Amino acid sequence: IAGAYRLANNQPFTGNYTIMEEFAETQIPLLKDLPLVQKLTASLAFRHADYSTSGEADSWKAGAVWQLNGDLRFRVSRSRDIRAPNLNELFSTGLSTLSSAVDPRNNVNVSIFSFASGNASLQPEKARTFSAGMVLEPSFLNRFSLSVDYYRIALSDAIVQVGANETLQRC
Repeated sequence: IAGAYRLANNQPFTGNYTIMEEFAETQIPLLKDLPLVQKLTASLAFRHADYSTSGEADSWKAGAVWQLNGDLRFRVSRSRDIRAPNLNELFSTGLSTLSSAVDPRNNVNVSIFSFASGNASLQPEKARTFSAGMVLEPSFLNRFSLSVDYYRIALSDAIVQVGANETLQRC
């Protein structure tokens, strides 16, 4: 435990978890070689995970790709995604840091000593994701490809450490 009381000390930790997963993924051709539809495919995916630390979690995805012609392709997907906490987020014995932040009462920069450790009770974070996009590869421009995408992600139960400035603002 030499150095256990120094600042910015990365102490070793132990911890483990097991994960059992089942998953399936498929692509389904829907249409082919029609006017305005060179190819249309759907994709489906499902994953069930059982984490020894936080229990069961499901994720899924449904999407489609429409190849209008050799030059233009559109894609869309909707999904429920998860991210389970990693070993450090679950089992870290702690990290001491000295940082600075602005005191919101008087706008003075202050030094703050903080300590952060793992939390074995963390649950997976979840996201609802929507994405849509297009790929343009005009045949008259050799090796040119333009991809434009839109995405919207709604995150819940995020796994995050609150920094010194945020802590002061909330007090």
